[in-house]
Amino acid sequence: MAALCDIAIGCVMQDGGALVMARLRAWDTQALITQADVASISYTIAKRSTGEKVAGHTAVAATVADVIFDTIQTPANNPFWDVDPIGFNFALEIDASANSPFPQANTDYAITITVTLTSGNKAPFNSIVRSLKNYAS
Repeated sequence: MAALCDIAIGCVMQDGGALVMARLRAWDTQALITQADVASISYTIAKRSTGEKVAGHTAVAATVADVIFDTIQTPANNPFWDVDPIGFNFALEIDASANSPFPQANTDYAITITVTLTSGNKAPFNSIVRSLKNYAS
């Protein structure tokens, strides 16, 4: 079983964090992926132009119970989801407190999230973002 999701494109602030949200489904049945389906989750951030990985944001493990929801979360539950009224079951917060995930302004980054299913299959997906200049830094 492999996960199916859309590639999201958005903007982030230079040196700021990010929230990646998606609706993950089983490829074969279209059922929502649940915590029981997932063995592990990790993410890596890299510059799209060079593939250079961002220090402190390479193969970072996430806790499954913190990022996979067993029931769909709607915009009523979380106003940050504005893609559609259906909702999401995946939300990963990219922390910027120790290392900047997006250190350069006006740069496109790929956030590659790898969901390893309990079946052993890996289901990677990308979220593409552009960093905007943070005039406060």
